[in-house]
Amino acid sequence: MKKLLSKITIVAFMLTLFVSLNTASAAAEDPTLKLVEEPSKVCMVNDRFMFAEQIEVKVGEKTYYGCCAGCVKKIQNNQTIRESTDPVSGETVDKASAVIGMKQTGEVLYFENKDNFDSYGEKK
Repeated sequence: MKKLLSKITIVAFMLTLFVSLNTASAAAEDPTLKLVEEPSKVCMVNDRFMFAEQIEVKVGEKTYYGCCAGCVKKIQNNQTIRESTDPVSGETVDKASAVIGMKQTGEVLYFENKDNFDSYGEKK
């Protein structure tokens, strides 16, 4: 009986620790964005900052970036992959010419201009 109580206590402690760590990390998430100065480190299919140079993909006069051959193919063949929606204005933006902001999680957002990027935190 003592061993069973001990195991239940350990499991309860681990669950409590897990929940509190997840809650703390969610609360600590910074709503502001970091300006991405190296778009070549963004996979524009996965919309993630990859911390390393990605594969350059030319479509017409524009340059996009993908992390693998599958992403390269998607960029070349699908215009909607090359576009995103500015979260401030709601307008469609071309990822090749967008101002890119990175969340703490590595996810990126695309903006029409620097003013929209700067005002993103105010909108939230």
